[in-house]
Amino acid sequence: PKDYRAIAVDQQGLIYAVNPGIDRYNQGGSLLGTIADTGTGGILSDVDIASDGELIASSTNGKVIVSN
Repeated sequence: PKDYRAIAVDQQGLIYAVNPGIDRYNQGGSLLGTIADTGTGGILSDVDIASDGELIASSTNGKVIVSN
């Protein structure tokens, strides 16, 4: 099993889990894909979903990734 650092769920029930990229799962827990860490220079440590659906992730060195 993976050791996830953070988990967020969007309004459609999709699950986003950080380790070290961001894995995206459907509501049933099947892996849909992975968003790679695109050079934050640190280790991704947190993930959240904004009310408008934007995915926001931060790394241990304070850099932030924002994605739709």
